[in-house]
Amino acid sequence: MEHVLLKAKSDCAIAQFLLADGRHSEETQVANRVRNAYWFPETEIKAGEYVSVWTKSGKNSTGEMIDGTTIHRFYWNLPSSLWNAAGDCALLFKLQGCQCYRVQEN
Repeated sequence: MEHVLLKAKSDCAIAQFLLADGRHSEETQVANRVRNAYWFPETEIKAGEYVSVWTKSGKNSTGEMIDGTTIHRFYWNLPSSLWNAAGDCALLFKLQGCQCYRVQEN
């Protein structure tokens, strides 16, 4: 299984971020298509710490890398890989807010 590895540039609440898999049409141009999204749980991350997101099943945990740097491991619990074809890309969004709208049944 695959994972995405991120390094925090500054202290942050990781729940402000959403990781998604998408497509790109050129090297730096993201296509208008987002397929799956992972919203991070409430966790405080310090500058210099690592965050890894695994697509496989597992239990979220915090540990240390070989050099002693903290790493926060998160698991998406998906049955298969996401980034498995040319043109796939990982997208990281910083959320400024979120509004939830309930679907109305007819």
